[in-house]
Amino acid sequence: MAVRRCEILIVFALALFCGQLFAQNNADHADWSAPAVRWKTDCAPRGCLLHADVLRGDSGSPANPKDFREYIGLDIALARKTRQPAYIAFEVDPRATSDRPIFIAFIKTMRSGNAWKAALDEDGTMEIPIARCDKLSCQARIPGGGFDVKPYTGKRINLLEKLLTSDAVMVLYTKGKTAYRTMILLSSFQKEYQHVMAVDLAPAQAPHSPGPHK
Repeated sequence: MAVRRCEILIVFALALFCGQLFAQNNADHADWSAPAVRWKTDCAPRGCLLHADVLRGDSGSPANPKDFREYIGLDIALARKTRQPAYIAFEVDPRATSDRPIFIAFIKTMRSGNAWKAALDEDGTMEIPIARCDKLSCQARIPGGGFDVKPYTGKRINLLEKLLTSDAVMVLYTKGKTAYRTMILLSSFQKEYQHVMAVDLAPAQAPHSPGPHK
């Protein structure tokens, strides 16, 4: 019960943080479309892997950009045969509390009068169990890019669709009694994904058969 209460407080803190941090005015809104996140794509016969690393958010203590453990990793593996995700994975500090899930929430911006505001996606905050930890990271991997939000609902979320239609994703993990929050802007991922699908994973064209000779 104590663990569950702690998780509820973490979810509340994430939602509160989103509400406080992401009220955007017109001047700030340009930041949402800036390609602040750099994606690296590696392709092989089986498909392509899109990867990005983002320095964790402040969360009460500044991150050390020289410490690899302070970065959040996001992997999207796309299968060549299906052109669909083989898996989507989030990687956090290897010192994270591994028996607590990683929380994610997608953010969308909207105009309100002359200002821009941000709100949590309608599916709210989602929990992804940490599957394994090693010296480099703790990883939560979702095969196929979809998962049950809560076991008793049976509802599945298409994470790829969320990544392609949201402005940002918030990632929260805990290390001891401290929760670390990070926002990952998605505009640069969406551009990289479109390039990969149009070029690297483009459907093979049937060879053109020449017409009859006259």
